[in-house]
Amino acid sequence: MPVAVIKKKIIINPNTENISIELEFKTLLLCVYRIQIKEANSNKIVHDWSGDNTNDQDDKYSLGTGKKNVGRTVWIFLSIIDQTGKGGDYEITAILKQNGEPVPDGKLTTGKKELKPGENKHDYILVAKLIE
Repeated sequence: MPVAVIKKKIIINPNTENISIELEFKTLLLCVYRIQIKEANSNKIVHDWSGDNTNDQDDKYSLGTGKKNVGRTVWIFLSIIDQTGKGGDYEITAILKQNGEPVPDGKLTTGKKELKPGENKHDYILVAKLIE
C-alpha cells in the first residue's frame, strides 16, 4: 500500500494555556510513530517525539500555549506493522486538545482499516495546520 496522506486545518484558540496532542490506538497490531511540530512557514522543527503502542506510557504530548502554536504544522508519521503475519484491523486517531478538552473537529485519523495477511505494513502521514 502506498503512503496515505491525510491533511486538514484545525482551528485553535490563541488564548489557550495548553495545546496538547494524544494518540489513540484501536488495534493489536504494532504501531510506531513520529510526531513533528514545525514552526509557521518554516521547516524548523520545534518538537519531535517518537513512540509506539507496545508499552503503558501515555502517548500524550504538550505543544505549549495556543498563541505559540498558531500557524504551526503538526506532522504525524505512522507505520502499522503485522508482526504475526495474520493481519488485523486498526484505527489510529490523533486528538488535539485545548486545556485538556478536545478541539472541535480536532481529530486526525486513519479511519477503520484492515491489514491483510501478507501485506506486512501500512504507512500514513497525518498533517494538520493550526489556525485561529
